[in-house]
Amino acid sequence: MRAELTLEQGGVATYSCDCCGGTSETVHGYIYDQTGATSVYFVGYTLGHPTPRANVLVSMGGWGEGTSGSDRRSTAVEAVLEGEELRLRVASPDSSPWANRQDMLGTLLREHQLTDADRARMSELVSVAVTRDPHAARYFGGRPPRWAGGAASLTDSRQ
Repeated sequence: MRAELTLEQGGVATYSCDCCGGTSETVHGYIYDQTGATSVYFVGYTLGHPTPRANVLVSMGGWGEGTSGSDRRSTAVEAVLEGEELRLRVASPDSSPWANRQDMLGTLLREHQLTDADRARMSELVSVAVTRDPHAARYFGGRPPRWAGGAASLTDSRQ
């Protein structure tokens, strides 16, 4: 049985997009399970972009006092609205806007480095971040995400 996940909003940073000059936002927050385990998420997007897309990062592992980035691992994800579907795919760590924050967020894993347990957990966390954070959900119109190839989870996308 999966533990219920709870989202706690962090903040919203608004800035000008380097590419188009449009207004961009990055939202972040925390996702907890019933055991108290914490994950941190970031979702960054540009408002009014012709093809709604976002950079997403979820980090899991120890976040309490006395922990560091070496206690965590992260995954970068690209979310793109294609027609009526929100498509997700694991992104190269090099393309992530948070690639230089591994000291805080933990090692950014490449897709082939994800264990089956990591895949399942990251799928849950990304889904929670893009559907329950009110800013991200509004940006993507509340659509449930699908992984590349139409899979319901990152684990399914490998088949």
